[in-house]
Amino acid sequence: ISYDYVNAVVSLKNDSDLTKAIEKVDTLNSFLKTDDGANLLAAYKRAFNILRIEETKDRCTYDGEVDKSLLAQVEESELFDAVTKTNSKVTESLKNKDYEGAMNALAFIRKPLDAFFDRVTVNCSHAPSRTNRLNILKIITKMMENVANFAIIES
Repeated sequence: ISYDYVNAVVSLKNDSDLTKAIEKVDTLNSFLKTDDGANLLAAYKRAFNILRIEETKDRCTYDGEVDKSLLAQVEESELFDAVTKTNSKVTESLKNKDYEGAMNALAFIRKPLDAFFDRVTVNCSHAPSRTNRLNILKIITKMMENVANFAIIES
């Protein structure tokens, strides 16, 4: 198993049980070998990089509430709905130390996230929509980072 997978799990420091950490690393390893896992990692990195660039440029953090009235495109509405459902499933799975369940829940957002990136311009000229879209990406990255530190996994 790759060192960065181990580091992605143990760097969270949310579980001091070595047996559980090994289980979590094994589950992450298996998940990232699937198409959903590999594509979700790529989408995470894209979202993470967009946020890093825009937060640095704008000197702020995009972690505000999502304004549903600004979800103009079908893809952003579908993504927000999927993220809302997934976030509660991930939270519940992690609470029950069901790491496979948490990663399987994350796989649920893969298709709506792909569609979002294919059809929605995050950095659009309408500032409120841009902020809203960046807030959605922040929710996704934070949710995924509760499972593992995907930012340090090498592609």
